[in-house]
Amino acid sequence: MDGREVRLLHFGPGHTIGDIIVYLPEEGIIFAGDFIFLYSTPLGMEGSFAGWLRNLDALAKLGAQTYVPGHGPVCGAEGLNLCRDYLVFVQREAKKRFDKGMTVEQAAKDIDLGQFMQWPNHERILLNLERLWREFRGEDPATSKLNIAEAFLRMDTMAKAGEL
Repeated sequence: MDGREVRLLHFGPGHTIGDIIVYLPEEGIIFAGDFIFLYSTPLGMEGSFAGWLRNLDALAKLGAQTYVPGHGPVCGAEGLNLCRDYLVFVQREAKKRFDKGMTVEQAAKDIDLGQFMQWPNHERILLNLERLWREFRGEDPATSKLNIAEAFLRMDTMAKAGEL
């Protein structure tokens, strides 16, 4: 593009099943889209948490100095890592509760978000858990669709009731 190398990269299912990033290798810039949420609670309702984590690792290996997130300020690798920390934390805590037989709602109320509670929209954990429960059951993210309207209503109801 005007003599500038621009790479469009798809790493497989992550935040959604079709995420693409824009990489400017000479400038060391990645336009990460919704692969990176920084200081805003990530929302993964269509893809795969395991894939999202693999994709963040692949982004990190590109060695960019600057990341433009889909949500949050421009950052360096620390922003990518903080988003990754949230995803790892929620995945780990969700798995414990899934293995105990808890429902998504029970798990959402039970997980202490700690440092991530400061991020706006922490009620998104409900949809993140919906996605993770499907992932833990081995469902394919391409065919395991959430009822988005119903899920957002549940999320809003729980947030307004102060349950999250």
